[in-house]
Amino acid sequence: MADVRYALPRRVVVLATAVAGVVVGHAAAYAVAFPSGAARARELHATGHGYWGGAVLGGVCAAVLALAAGAWRASRRTDVGVRFLPLAAGQLALFAAAETAERVAAGVSLPALLHAPEFAIGIVLQIVVAAVAVAALRRWGRLVAAVTAAPSARSTDPAGLPVADGTQVSVVAAPRSSVRTRGPPRLAAA
Repeated sequence: MADVRYALPRRVVVLATAVAGVVVGHAAAYAVAFPSGAARARELHATGHGYWGGAVLGGVCAAVLALAAGAWRASRRTDVGVRFLPLAAGQLALFAAAETAERVAAGVSLPALLHAPEFAIGIVLQIVVAAVAVAALRRWGRLVAAVTAAPSARSTDPAGLPVADGTQVSVVAAPRSSVRTRGPPRLAAA
């Protein structure tokens, strides 16, 4: 049975990653389908994207939440909990639902959605974004786990500085009598 303490943060990571991924893939799909800013703005307006500024803000917040929850899990020696297939499937479902709702709200024919270039491009980009998100979150988790490693688990050299596990640091101390102190050179008075 999975540890209940880690179940909620895992769900938070997955859901927040999906929301952020949908926004990134959605924006990228329209940028690819309509490279001209003016044409893209017209298409966004015509297809019910009046809320888009709020969606972008929500996507940024979701990305921050995914990173924070992933860091929490990684700091407790648990993987970040995001798998590619479930994430990609979730993003595809959210993207299709968002595009459908946008068209309905704008009074645009739903069958036209299936032939829209931005929809086909968006489907492909959701899969790409999911793959990138999983890879990035796994790297993030490894980084957090390494940074938050318990100090007792690290080896230290004689001066107390951390070193990689399994390496030996040898320090040879010079006899005190051989160490001389010297100040800066005297400058000639001008």
